[in-house]
Amino acid sequence: MGLDLLPEYCQGRRSRMWFLIRGAGLVQALVTSKTLPRRKYLDPEAAKNTCKKSGKFKGFDWGSKEENMAHHNQETAPSYEIKQMTIPTALWSSGNDLLSTPKDVAWLLPQVPNLFYHKFIPDWEHMDFFLGLDAPQRLYEEIIEFMQNYE
Repeated sequence: MGLDLLPEYCQGRRSRMWFLIRGAGLVQALVTSKTLPRRKYLDPEAAKNTCKKSGKFKGFDWGSKEENMAHHNQETAPSYEIKQMTIPTALWSSGNDLLSTPKDVAWLLPQVPNLFYHKFIPDWEHMDFFLGLDAPQRLYEEIIEFMQNYE
């Protein structure tokens, strides 16, 4: 199902970035991928992984001082001090995520001071958290339950 669409996904720079973000599992993507707008953040030149480059947890770098000012109200991507987060935190991660790898999550988890829950979903990829057909059952119901308990 959908494997005949693979050549279309693999053509061009933006498609390769979409593949990197979305991962190899096309089954869940087939329903939604055609309706997503091709925005600047899918362009590999605009996507900067500042965390890996700097060793710090930072916001998205929009690629120019002007764009960063428009989105962050400062010329560079903001740094976030994870260890200063005091809010109870739940975190979900996946095994096939090429952008937030299990190694990245292993680095992050000990830094979150008030982590009360972590769920690892081994078969998910980066965008399954919001595009996955099974996201309501595997993720959203838990999020709603936690939010109701922490009112």
